[in-house]
Amino acid sequence: MAQHWLELTGSFFAAAAAVLSLLIARQSTGAAGLPGCGAASACDAVTQSRWSKIGRVPVALPGALLYLAMLAAALAIALSARQSSILPVIGRVAAWVTIGSAAWFLALQALVVRRFCLYCVAIHTLAVVAALILLFRLPASDISSTSLALGAAGLLGILVGGQLLIPVRMFDIQNAAAPAHPRTIAASAAPVSISQPHIPQAPAIPIRRRVSLYSGRVELDMQEWPVLGAAAGDHVIAWLFDHTCAECHHEHRLLRRVLPMFGDDLAIIAVPVPMFPDCNPEAKGRYESQVQACAYARLSWALWLAAPNLYDQWDAFMAESDVPQPFGLAMQKAASLADLGQFNIRSRDGHLDARLAMGVDVYRRCGVEKVPVLLLPRGIGRGHVQTAEKLYSALRGHLPPRVGGNAMQT
Repeated sequence: MAQHWLELTGSFFAAAAAVLSLLIARQSTGAAGLPGCGAASACDAVTQSRWSKIGRVPVALPGALLYLAMLAAALAIALSARQSSILPVIGRVAAWVTIGSAAWFLALQALVVRRFCLYCVAIHTLAVVAALILLFRLPASDISSTSLALGAAGLLGILVGGQLLIPVRMFDIQNAAAPAHPRTIAASAAPVSISQPHIPQAPAIPIRRRVSLYSGRVELDMQEWPVLGAAAGDHVIAWLFDHTCAECHHEHRLLRRVLPMFGDDLAIIAVPVPMFPDCNPEAKGRYESQVQACAYARLSWALWLAAPNLYDQWDAFMAESDVPQPFGLAMQKAASLADLGQFNIRSRDGHLDARLAMGVDVYRRCGVEKVPVLLLPRGIGRGHVQTAEKLYSALRGHLPPRVGGNAMQT
């Protein structure tokens, strides 16, 4: 056994790469669990990009199979006295495909996604080392090296071609069964940790209207939330977002374009959910890009509380640019629309933080790990959607003819 230490080392590396690949495959489906892969992380950017899948299949799954093939080949060399004639063929092809696919995916991270997932880099490093060991230790094959190289190139071409040609469905709406005990989420339900005088509010919606979303998991009173679009429209959805989140900003711009497509039939309840632990205990990580998430969310609520009828103007401004508006400009725009002197935007504010807690409560009830999220009457929409037309089509296909069965007006 001692003379096969190199093969056993390769086996260990291949096994580790396979296990990590299975974990990354799970992460690519939207499930959580890997430390450092929270919202706004490089891991999340890579595993949720279109390059993380071939169609609906996470690329990490065939990767795991590839590494398991190398594991079997390496173990067979180390533990078996008799060598199969097929063993060198499988091992060499798997090794060359591993090296080629590592180059492909590392190039995508560097040049297209422009962020590196440390788990993915670790997988490719482990797998390439295992592949080099295999190529060095495998016995000669009856098939020529040229034929093996062509076979590996063909498999790699199928991988690359599949990623380029097969459409990837990144946005999905899933329906859900109704829960046993729905509860309306309103300001009175959120704890206020700092005593502060009541701030008068002139509701933007004159008629109290409660809507049931996500098959009853969430009930919202539209008088308690900022609303975009037609408040009296037949269709009501909720949008959970963080102004520091690039994907939220992209979806924000699409939603602004979708509203006119519905005419007066769609209302969007805006639910700020800052993904930063200082004001959201459900947030998993502390990323520099989201340091001001709490301040943005407080600013959203402050403007709506001070001047609910002007919130749409500020919201349109926030969606104007290709990138999220800097906080200074967002603050300047809000201050031009309303007097916000009664609020503490940059640090804890009892009244505003109670409103933030409402959004966190909605987020918790959804059972998700990141935003943006769209809540529909019977389902939940998550993922990246490319165009406003595709978002409109997805929403239209899942919205009922009227919202009457899911909304109560009192």
